Amino acid sequence: MKHTFIAFVLFLNLKVLVYSQEQTYQTMVDLCATLSDKHPSVRSAQALVRSAKDQVSVSLGVYYPDLNLSIDQSFTKLENHNSTDPSQEQRDVSASISQLIYDFGKSTIDIKIAFEEVRRREYELESAKQNILIEGLEVCLDYSNTWQQIDFEAQSADNFKRQMDLEATKVQKGQGYSTDVLQAEAQWLGAKNRQLQLEAELQRHKHNFEALFGTQVSVDVLNGELIRKVDLEFPSEFQNASSSNTLNTTSANLNLEVLTHANSALKLNTTNPISSLIHQNPLLLSLKTAIEIQHLRRSALKRNRFSPQLSSVLASELNQTDSRTNPFQRETSASLQLNFPFNLGFTSLDEISALSERIYSLQQDYENEQRNLLKALKDHLVNWNVALQSRALLERQVLISRKFLDGAEKERTMGRRSLIDVINGELILIRAKSSLEQAEIQALRSYFRYLSTIGILSPSKL
Repeated sequence: MKHTFIAFVLFLNLKVLVYSQEQTYQTMVDLCATLSDKHPSVRSAQALVRSAKDQVSVSLGVYYPDLNLSIDQSFTKLENHNSTDPSQEQRDVSASISQLIYDFGKSTIDIKIAFEEVRRREYELESAKQNILIEGLEVCLDYSNTWQQIDFEAQSADNFKRQMDLEATKVQKGQGYSTDVLQAEAQWLGAKNRQLQLEAELQRHKHNFEALFGTQVSVDVLNGELIRKVDLEFPSEFQNASSSNTLNTTSANLNLEVLTHANSALKLNTTNPISSLIHQNPLLLSLKTAIEIQHLRRSALKRNRFSPQLSSVLASELNQTDSRTNPFQRETSASLQLNFPFNLGFTSLDEISALSERIYSLQQDYENEQRNLLKALKDHLVNWNVALQSRALLERQVLISRKFLDGAEKERTMGRRSLIDVINGELILIRAKSSLEQAEIQALRSYFRYLSTIGILSPSKL
């Protein structure tokens, strides 16, 4: 009955811990979601989207006529003694309205370019949001991981200190060796140094947090808890069909089964092309849209350089040479104008060639970015899979280490083990728990980068 009660208490404490870590995860997600509205890089991208939309209105102005007004008034004084009126005043007022009739599709292409620019800027905005989101998530993960490692190193240092004191006591009683004391002290100093380095790293993570989120938000909102997502699963389309997602924990050969499962799961199922997964990546879509824009610009250039432009013009002009002797004279005209500028040096061909080279350059950038994304995606999937399988192994290691420690404590009461054996068991358990939490963080990091690479990272997906 006593053991049942203890098991119930441990189970309850574990549920409370997992709930607290899930709450910390949600706090991190909510905190990083605010970066999409507040960070300067996102606001800059939003301004470029608004600018592109204004340019659409500018391009649509070709459908409206242009009004030209001109008023000219001059006063002239003649140095002529024979003239009865040496002073002359002249007024000219002119107004004209011109309307583009046909330009062989160039204006239509310009409008398409303006709309495509809006789309490209929106892709860049989405890319900026995802980049700043992944940066915020990784800053929080780094802080959480470092905070946990400091705690484990502090426990290790205390463990080595106890071992050092025990070895020193044995030497004083003539039962031990001074070299064991030196070895324990060296291990204690190493643990203290690692703790010191981790504390400095934690301060750097705090500085990164403040630079990213602003000083009005404190990193203490993460509460120092491990950031964990319980329902984190590896993508089913990449799991090997021959490997099982569950482990038989009742088998006597559990260690062998865990290793077999881990090794088989590393063989990713690549029968399905993963290139289809990155088609939503905003950076890739932005490059693709940029290529389309340059193709449109080349078509517009051909129409502008090798096709005439037909316009209609209605003009009216009033002029008066002398207000005292001459009344206003009016001249009204209506005309069709065919404008066909052509450079005899054939520079238009050079312009088209320059745009063609620009298109080729962008195509190469697109191909290079696609290769990099595919490589990154494969790496993230491998890292994610390894982290999940490593977690399964380390969970088993923690369980076995805890069982060993419980057994060693009982054997010590019976005089079959020393306190040093128990302390060594505690150290193994501490290191196993530390490795397990690092695997948890690595799984989350790979998960976030996977979502970012395929282009769907957003607070709603987390």
